[in-house]
Amino acid sequence: MTTIKSFHPSRIPRIALVAVSLWFAITNTFAAEPYTYATVREISDKFGPLEVKELQDLLNTPQFQSPLTNYSCGDPVPKLTFSVSLRPKAYATTRAVNISYTPGFSPSDNPKRCLMFAVDYLLDIAVAGLDPDPKQEDTREPHCDCSKRDGKTEWVEFPGPSVVLAKKKVAAKNATIKADEDQQVREADLQPIHFDSAGVQVQPAGGEALVTHETSLGRLPTNATLIVASRDFTRWACVVKHDGKEAVVLDGVERKAYDAIPYHQELEFSPDGKHFAYVAKLKDRMTVVVDGKEGKLYPDVEDLFHPRYSPDSQHLAYIVNKQPMTFLPEIMSMVVDGKEQKSYELVEGILFSPDSKHLAYNADKKWNRGTSVVVDGKESPPYGQVSETRFSPDGNRIGFVAMDRGDSSPESMTMDFAVIDGKEQKHYKSISWVQFSPDSQHVTYIAGVGTSSMRILVRDGVESKYANANSGTFSPDSEHLAYDARFGTNWLVLVDGKKLDPQPDMPRADPMFSPIRDVSFSPDSQHIIYVRWFETNCAVVLDGKITGTYVDVLIPPQFTSDGRRLAYIVGHRPQFGETGPAQKVKPVFGGLEGKEYDQMLSWRADLDEGGQTFGFKVDEKGVFHGIGVRDGEVLRIELEIVKSSASTFDG
Repeated sequence: MTTIKSFHPSRIPRIALVAVSLWFAITNTFAAEPYTYATVREISDKFGPLEVKELQDLLNTPQFQSPLTNYSCGDPVPKLTFSVSLRPKAYATTRAVNISYTPGFSPSDNPKRCLMFAVDYLLDIAVAGLDPDPKQEDTREPHCDCSKRDGKTEWVEFPGPSVVLAKKKVAAKNATIKADEDQQVREADLQPIHFDSAGVQVQPAGGEALVTHETSLGRLPTNATLIVASRDFTRWACVVKHDGKEAVVLDGVERKAYDAIPYHQELEFSPDGKHFAYVAKLKDRMTVVVDGKEGKLYPDVEDLFHPRYSPDSQHLAYIVNKQPMTFLPEIMSMVVDGKEQKSYELVEGILFSPDSKHLAYNADKKWNRGTSVVVDGKESPPYGQVSETRFSPDGNRIGFVAMDRGDSSPESMTMDFAVIDGKEQKHYKSISWVQFSPDSQHVTYIAGVGTSSMRILVRDGVESKYANANSGTFSPDSEHLAYDARFGTNWLVLVDGKKLDPQPDMPRADPMFSPIRDVSFSPDSQHIIYVRWFETNCAVVLDGKITGTYVDVLIPPQFTSDGRRLAYIVGHRPQFGETGPAQKVKPVFGGLEGKEYDQMLSWRADLDEGGQTFGFKVDEKGVFHGIGVRDGEVLRIELEIVKSSASTFDG
């Protein structure tokens, strides 16, 4: 069943973004007259004018309408007048029939909700019965609790079972799913792999204490937004709003006020913490402010792809639109160190190589007519779409996901494929999370295949098929790959295709979604750490063994550089609708819990860098660095583990 409420086109340029709401419950000018409700049903090419007439005749008969009394809670059901017309196939739309009826049942008319869903249900069956090749696979009958219909709670449910409408199609789909399942790796066939947690100190040794050093970095405004820390956790910034203006607060000092500081962006510190950039709006123009200095004014600066510093902090790139808001094609450019690059009708994404020697981005010469990856000014062949561009750690290789569709028809199957070093790989239904190993020699990604939810882990072209799987992480020595995969309803951590042994087995909220997060290796590649969620809490798991359980792990565990200790931040995220005082957050370092804070500031890597959120760093000397907020005061935090003595204090 398809009931059109609104249309959300994909990748529409700014000049073409139009808020379109297609309400088919058309109220007559005179309130006393009935209104018409309209919907559509997708149909096959075999459903022609003859079937359209037969459908309209059927819908206006007692044979179709009399069953509606079963859903009216005893109220009389008015005679409905149906009209059916053919909607031909057009660009990006399927072939369908438009169906309208009067008087219509509105979704907002709570006592009539069951009747409205009943009409939809019976329409599904009627259209499928006349279509030689039904497009809709199944439908469900509404079940209505009439005792609740005058209340505020939902009284219409769809418990199933489903009514199969396209028996041949469903049978073929089930056969494909069965074939997919037969190819999947089975849990019983997994070989075990063991990691020894000896050498990692998860509990404090005798006589050890945690010393906390706090230094005030100013006050956090009560209306602060876009709060961010520098990567070395020595500086912080946020945005405040007052008197209709917005301003950045940097290290506790409010800077120049602008008409707006766009909220899509992230305020950007350079990796070395010495520079700071953001997008600001002045009247009808936008600019990038770098270390307090405004750059050139443009009609628009892309705040979604906010300014990006290179890893060595020597270069800054951002995307601008030089064409004012008109119906002419956009003119967009990458700006690097203040210099505009070649113009395109669409520019997306900013990616520096890890060695800072190369810059990549996506560009359309003609909007939506093919996207190329531009590396150092050189364009790849155009593809239907491009995403997830990645450089290898040494900066010498590049990979991305490309998509092509045979034609503009909605029935045309879109296929994804990885492009590695300019070479197209095998095509799949979907691809995500392309990544290179630390030594830049290996590449892996997750692929979807067939009509089932089966996922394939592809590592250097070799496939491992699972009911579901998530992207993994390479060990620092590039010898191992760890990831999580589902076997039935059981999610497991695998290393090189082997089952990590042991693994905690406790109830979780929804077995269809992985309870495993943030898998990573120790610096020497000898240990694995991750967070596993259960029904009401979560646990930090080292080499398969639980080291501690918490309400929430806000920042995932990291090893110290020597691999001997773990650090992470725990606390509580308020749930929707939850009231009462906010719970505190606190760092955990070497098994010792630190002081409580109202929040810990963080910075987030971009999606092409993994999208991970960082809330602290541990330096080579084993000192924990972070920024916390307590009672509105921003505090630079340093944690050290020392041998306790009479002179040792926590302050």
